[in-house]
Amino acid sequence: MLNESFKSTLPLSVLSDEAACNVCGKRLTHLNLLESRKQGYLLCDSHFCISIMSKQGSMSAASFNAYLNVNKATFQRQRENEIERVKYVKKITREHNKIAQSVLKDNPEIAEKNIHILVLPKASTNLVPLAKERIEKYMEHLNIVLAEALEYDNATEVFADGHSVSYEKRKAMDKKLEQYPEMNAMSNRLCGMCMGGCCSTGVDHAYLSAFSLRKLMDNDPKLTAENINQLYRSFLPVKSIDNSCINHTASGCALPRELRSDVCNGFFCEQLKSYQTKILDQQEMEALLVIQRSSNQWHSAYPNIHSKIVNVSVIDIIAQSEI
Repeated sequence: MLNESFKSTLPLSVLSDEAACNVCGKRLTHLNLLESRKQGYLLCDSHFCISIMSKQGSMSAASFNAYLNVNKATFQRQRENEIERVKYVKKITREHNKIAQSVLKDNPEIAEKNIHILVLPKASTNLVPLAKERIEKYMEHLNIVLAEALEYDNATEVFADGHSVSYEKRKAMDKKLEQYPEMNAMSNRLCGMCMGGCCSTGVDHAYLSAFSLRKLMDNDPKLTAENINQLYRSFLPVKSIDNSCINHTASGCALPRELRSDVCNGFFCEQLKSYQTKILDQQEMEALLVIQRSSNQWHSAYPNIHSKIVNVSVIDIIAQSEI
């Protein structure tokens, strides 16, 4: 039994240095160890690990040990994957630094400038016919969230969730972009260079929600459910980018901005936000070295995803043009 593994004559100080969680293998803190002494097994403070160990009393010893071993193997794979991911990130970071050194060497006129390195995805441009099955899933999702939106008199009544939070963040960011038109123009330019590397998770729902549709109806009270259904269907493209959002086309989103979700309208990747933060913090920056890799936003740091460098650009921030 697991509680037997805890019974030891080793002093607490030694156990604190050597003991690990019976589930995830994470090294235990002094506080974890004190709690474990009461429980009879070694356990960290992860809710996932606590949930797994809570099953011990309701299962036979053999069943529980099999259940535990499956979860331990899962944690082991996750640890190994994370080690590989960190190694890969270090590897591509060295590649990016070498590119930066090469660019500065070949362009001595920009060597004295304050340059910020920005690594962006470059989305696929592979267009495929929009399958009937995808359209059906999309319209089914639209009708579900539309029915929910009709239950409310206005958007403020909709249960607060990630969509309403995104809306508030978007409004705050829109104000900043209005205050810094150069940053706004550069942000739009960089998003255009990426060509939708963040859009793949939109799949067949495009992040449309009851909140976004209720807000749309608040802005135009004449809209009926049928109007909205026909409106969104009318913007579906004949072809869309393979393995991406149903509305993702070679020229951007098929939906006009006012019909998109607030999740989409308010999203800036961490790379772009790093540039914006430096501008807002008034850090001196004269040029951007943009390195683009052939992966989407969500797969850019994983070694099992094919990701090669496909573009390198140097952009003068003041002139808003490539050098």
